[in-house]
Amino acid sequence: MVALGTSAFLFAIVVGTGFFILQCRQREKHDTEEMYNDKREEDDILFQKVMEATEDLNDRYIIGRGAHGTVYKASLGSQDGVYAVKKLMFGGNNKEGSTSMIREIETVGKVRHRNLMRLEEFWMRKDYGLILYRYMHIWS
Repeated sequence: MVALGTSAFLFAIVVGTGFFILQCRQREKHDTEEMYNDKREEDDILFQKVMEATEDLNDRYIIGRGAHGTVYKASLGSQDGVYAVKKLMFGGNNKEGSTSMIREIETVGKVRHRNLMRLEEFWMRKDYGLILYRYMHIWS
């Protein structure tokens, strides 16, 4: 009788733990989708300004290329300033790429260091993501 009670108790713990893990994954998925979909209207206006300033990310605005993306220079006028826009292409698995980008953005957004530019904004699209930084002219 004691063995049956112990087995039932252990079964309940295993099922409860599994349910808890599933809930955590669902919550993480929901948070990711919410971040992707819940953009403010002013973000869309800034996105449009960036796209206009770079003529939809035309090659002539490229200021750098790297292993993880291409960087464009976007001059938005005297009031809005000059930005560097990093375009990250997602690989074959778009969901994995967007989740990876979100995690990178969350990390970069929290880190403060004198040699790192502060992340200003980001946008997620189906096949790519854009990260917006203030442009910093480097003297060489």
